[in-house]
Amino acid sequence: MWAFYLENPNAFIDENINLVRNDVDLVMPSSDLVMSTENNDARQSINFMSSLPTKSATISGRQLILTAPEKPQITIRRDW
Repeated sequence: MWAFYLENPNAFIDENINLVRNDVDLVMPSSDLVMSTENNDARQSINFMSSLPTKSATISGRQLILTAPEKPQITIRRDW
């Protein structure tokens, strides 16, 4: 999750990893970025963000919905 945060800094409200915007598509972080992230550093950063007060008006009624891209539908025409 920390790699997602690093790869998508504008996708989070108030720079808080717990407040994902619902109007931004997240970019998948590279495996290099994931592997270069120290577990302890990520854990400390996420714990710090989790301890920050949140604005209830900012997050009320919002919810992140993850979806996969739709596969293109192939239509086979048999009018020949």
